Amino acid sequence: MRRRQFIELTAACLLPSTALAKWDVSAIAARPDLLYVDERFPQAQREAASWAPSPARIAVCGDVTPFWSRELARRVGEAPAYIRGVTVASFLFCFRTLAAEHADLVIATSRLDRNLIAWSLASTPKPEGQRTPWLNHYHRA
Repeated sequence: MRRRQFIELTAACLLPSTALAKWDVSAIAARPDLLYVDERFPQAQREAASWAPSPARIAVCGDVTPFWSRELARRVGEAPAYIRGVTVASFLFCFRTLAAEHADLVIATSRLDRNLIAWSLASTPKPEGQRTPWLNHYHRA
């Protein structure tokens, strides 16, 4: 790899992180649009109850797929979103993997115990041409 290619590649990698620097993760805690709570764990219920109220508190049982298909794909692909959760790590992992195809993400996590993590996520939709084509069907009217 030549020096010029290396510099161009490095600059291209830095652009998204610079654009995301404007997100203040504490703003997510102040007013999340959605709050996902794993109903299988009493500690998740207690932790979520100590947070600021959310317009939509959604009980989950470990799998993000039904929520992704019904609402999350549209929400992260159309407008900036602030989302919080107290879930198992696999819920956030799958959500993050799916959402990263549609939006730029800023995520903060905190492990509560062996099973649970508390997380906050801010998303900014990617332009239509930068999304993975096979996922774009979620954004059609």
